[in-house]
Amino acid sequence: MNQLTLVNIIQADDRLSGAVKKTPCIHSPELSRLLQNLPATPSSVRVYLKLENLQKAGSFKYRGAMNALSQLNDSELAKGFVTYSSGNHARGLVEVAHGISRDRNVEIPVKVVMPDQAAPEKLRAVRDLGAELFVSPGYDLEPCRRAAEELALRSGARLVGSSEDTAVLEGHGTIGLEFAQQVKEEEGSHGLDVLLVPCGGGGLLAGCLVALRDAGVQVLACEPVVGGGSQLRESLKQGRRVPRDPTVGPSAADGLRAEIGDASWTVISEHLTADDVLQVTEEEIVRALAISRELGMEGSIEPSSAVPLAALLFSEGLHARISRDDKECLNIGIVVTGGTSAKVHTREDHGYRKK
Repeated sequence: MNQLTLVNIIQADDRLSGAVKKTPCIHSPELSRLLQNLPATPSSVRVYLKLENLQKAGSFKYRGAMNALSQLNDSELAKGFVTYSSGNHARGLVEVAHGISRDRNVEIPVKVVMPDQAAPEKLRAVRDLGAELFVSPGYDLEPCRRAAEELALRSGARLVGSSEDTAVLEGHGTIGLEFAQQVKEEEGSHGLDVLLVPCGGGGLLAGCLVALRDAGVQVLACEPVVGGGSQLRESLKQGRRVPRDPTVGPSAADGLRAEIGDASWTVISEHLTADDVLQVTEEEIVRALAISRELGMEGSIEPSSAVPLAALLFSEGLHARISRDDKECLNIGIVVTGGTSAKVHTREDHGYRKK
């Protein structure tokens, strides 16, 4: 496994220039005012949103997929790819593969394993893009990972996960670089102080931690506490990755159900403690989604993106941090992470099917 480094993230940023969108960074006066009403806050709080929901393929996952695939030669691409996903990573990978296939005139087969209880629109998107879609019963991504590994082994295709492949994490890390620079370029701004990142498999979190390690930015993880989504804080408490409980029901934030990947855990466990993980309830996620609609963000934010928004609004741990900060102005950033034709196989003996 290659090490995730700032140098490589900077190289990825150069590589992706023109291939991905430089998504907007906007100041939200409404969210800033809501934070300003908290007791004992600094004299000024400014909240910035990084709108990766406007990225190609509808989420930040496009960056990681593009960085990974664009470095491969035609013979490597022709072997194809396998991935597993609740939706956004799969869509990003398939759209990148289609674009490169068209540009280089090389056929790139893509197989995707998804939970059959994933959001119907995400399943449809992967099908409509022409991927070969396999579905695994339930909500949990761990059976999908095992199925994807087997498919890759049998087909000779390359497995591209969203939190295990270092090249993917480098692409994700470019968001941290870009966001910090955009806030710094705001008139009168000293730059980001705090960045709130939703965490499932941990790829975006790991990328931003390395990208902003020397920039003086507190990068905090945000996760739901139900639906098997409270893996990170418990893992950091115990000093080892704690598996999700597959018997626990789903969370509204379905995109955060992935197990923390090897490459991601190596970085996260080095840089964060359990106190750096902000947890939110399902009720808080729903309330954050309602507030986002009131603020005119309807149609632009998915439940996984509402997790850091919920932490911003309701986390006592975050509010305690804010109250202790002695800066005259505290700049807080949130990454809004995001907003599939297939043969479906039946393979009951392996726990997934193609119908």
